[in-house]
Amino acid sequence: MERRTIKFDRLLFRLIAPVFLGFITVMLFNSVNVYAKVSNQNTQVKTDSTYNSDREYENLRGIERKSKDGSRAFKTTVNAVLFIPRTVTDGLLYSAGYGANLIGDSKFIEKTENILYFYNRQLGWYPIVSISSGSNPAAGAAVFFRNKSRGISIAGAYGGSEFWASQIKTFYIFRTGETVWKISFSGRINKRDDYEFYGFGSDPSSDPRNSFNTDASEEFVLFAQRLLRTPLVIGMRPSSKWEFFYAGFYQERQLSSPDNGNKRNLTNIYNAGNFPGAETGNGSTEKQIYNEISIRFDTRKYRNRISPGIRVEGYAGISVGVDDNESRFSRSGLDAAFYLPIIKNNRLIVPRLVLDMVNNLNNDVPISFADYPRQPTFRGVSSKTLLRTDEISLVPSVEYQWPITFNIGGHLFIDYLIVADSFNKITFSNSPYAYGIGFDLQVSNREVARFSVASGSEGLRIDFSLGFTLHTNDRTKWQ
Repeated sequence: MERRTIKFDRLLFRLIAPVFLGFITVMLFNSVNVYAKVSNQNTQVKTDSTYNSDREYENLRGIERKSKDGSRAFKTTVNAVLFIPRTVTDGLLYSAGYGANLIGDSKFIEKTENILYFYNRQLGWYPIVSISSGSNPAAGAAVFFRNKSRGISIAGAYGGSEFWASQIKTFYIFRTGETVWKISFSGRINKRDDYEFYGFGSDPSSDPRNSFNTDASEEFVLFAQRLLRTPLVIGMRPSSKWEFFYAGFYQERQLSSPDNGNKRNLTNIYNAGNFPGAETGNGSTEKQIYNEISIRFDTRKYRNRISPGIRVEGYAGISVGVDDNESRFSRSGLDAAFYLPIIKNNRLIVPRLVLDMVNNLNNDVPISFADYPRQPTFRGVSSKTLLRTDEISLVPSVEYQWPITFNIGGHLFIDYLIVADSFNKITFSNSPYAYGIGFDLQVSNREVARFSVASGSEGLRIDFSLGFTLHTNDRTKWQ
């Protein structure tokens, strides 16, 4: 079976180039904004001091009138020219930054001062853009409203008639003593017809669980999915370092073979009768209820900025089929990262390990391939690709993080993707890998944009996202 390679053609370049230039423009405006603020602070003179360095120089030379600073005219001109674009940029970043609390991570409990900051700025919107090599681009928008303790948002993205998603979400935040609580509920629905599945095991071509047709020569299969999910997340933070979460959802998953005549379609590659989940490829719907408990320990001062510390999260959950679906399985896992400073406190080495496991609790009904662990933290392929999957999934990575400007960070990274059906079979042999460089834009401790270039075993991948991030291992967002 030949290794797949991703081509970076002219169409992709035309799509990514203007977005990347826009991202750089935002960097420039933001950098000038920060520089102007710092410059203004540096040029102020305390009125109650007559013995500062400027006055002392005048007394020595006998000068009665202070000389003009030649750089002030330049600063004034730059501020005037960039006033409109800087104001627009600041407004957009404000909406994107604070709106991400509604659209983005449900497991994010704001501090009290962040809640109060919304008092006079309650309504906002921001664009949503996702562009990735090997995947159709999608664009949309999100609007939100919130006051001191509650909010609601509506978001949608469209990448064609067979690739779209929408969401409505609401939340409520309150305190009991020193404990902060957050309750969020959302309804999501998305449809896509170009998901790729490579098979079970670290080497799908030789794993006997992959029931290929004898005349099939393709490396992966294509399948379509329509997924409806209604997550409820209840979080509590009793202290600055500890957070506890309950997450549960009802979902309806409809798998089918794409209606495009492609020879890679699900029903053309696999023997549906021997492959778990493929029997639903005729468009039947599987209904499930999932419940999960997770605990997070985080010593970092700034959760989503470059900040030293330790973050460890563990979870355990169970899924039960509804109506005709008799499946029953458990999930558990661990996400541990160590943010180790090497220069001051803002140049960090970050080793990270993401472990996800699934265990069948009803041996009479095999687990569907679509319910096995996903790996959104692996940056070598797009989110539509199930590159490897098994009962045990590991994503070890090492990242170097450094600040570029006040709220723009850079990172070099290397990721591996390892799967096995038992711990004694875990090996780096034949494991996909990716390495590359990326840049992220942070606003109010929230990531609002990310651009990265990666290469590795699966070829070149260029990725840009605005308005949300997929580099988190949130099971309520697994597709």
